[in-house]
Amino acid sequence: MRAAGVSAWRFIAPTAAFAFLAGLVVVTLLNPLAASLSARFEVERARLMQSYLSDAPKEVWLRQGDDRGLIVIHAKSRDLQEDAIRLRAVSLFIYQKDAEGRLQFRRRIEAAEAVLRAGFWNLRDVREAAAGQAAVRSDTLSIRSTLTARGAVDRFASPEAVTFWGLPAAIRQTELAGFSARAFRLRLHQLLATPVLFAAMAILAAASSLRLARQGGLALAAGGGAATGFLVFFFNQMTGALASADIVPPLVGAWAPPLVALLSGLALLCYTEDG
Repeated sequence: MRAAGVSAWRFIAPTAAFAFLAGLVVVTLLNPLAASLSARFEVERARLMQSYLSDAPKEVWLRQGDDRGLIVIHAKSRDLQEDAIRLRAVSLFIYQKDAEGRLQFRRRIEAAEAVLRAGFWNLRDVREAAAGQAAVRSDTLSIRSTLTARGAVDRFASPEAVTFWGLPAAIRQTELAGFSARAFRLRLHQLLATPVLFAAMAILAAASSLRLARQGGLALAAGGGAATGFLVFFFNQMTGALASADIVPPLVGAWAPPLVALLSGLALLCYTEDG
């Protein structure tokens, strides 16, 4: 087409647009499926390790929080499923925020078992004690929870096991609980940048293929295009590692590779097509 006089911009633009749409499909449709399967794998792996490895760590630490306070949860063992969380030998340390927003310890609750229901923890065989007061025993007790079974499972899963649509909620809950949500935020930005990365790689590949056969050097151009793809991959992995290590912000770690690849492809295309 280029040898026939058609501008490269006319047939590369639809290719880049199709690559961008393919990236949107991957992020919005395929990623939730892949993340769901990954989460099921991690849950099953944790269950098998608890079943067959007697010395595997079984203790659990969770934190849940909102604008009013924070609850730190410790359990000796757990039964982890995708739609249910059951903890045994549980200790809950309850903090409330004062007028200045500082956390103040209020009470401690010990329970033989805690099951996460929709919007609350259901505790069994409970002993509750506040600072300077005698312990009070009860058969059952319900404690309001900002966690969901899916959200609690996400605490034990890698960011890759959280779906694209669930990442904003995971970030919000993690930050309310007082944890760093850097890994989840980086994963969200990487997924948002995926369509741009797809389009950039399509432009780079096309720009490396525009050399006419009569001009020679086709092997060198193809090799350069392949090498460029490896460099983009390496740069993407490196910036992701730097962002995970808190050296650069997640926004930079996720968006720098696709933007650099896109600008490099456009610059190469301008040089090749327009001189």
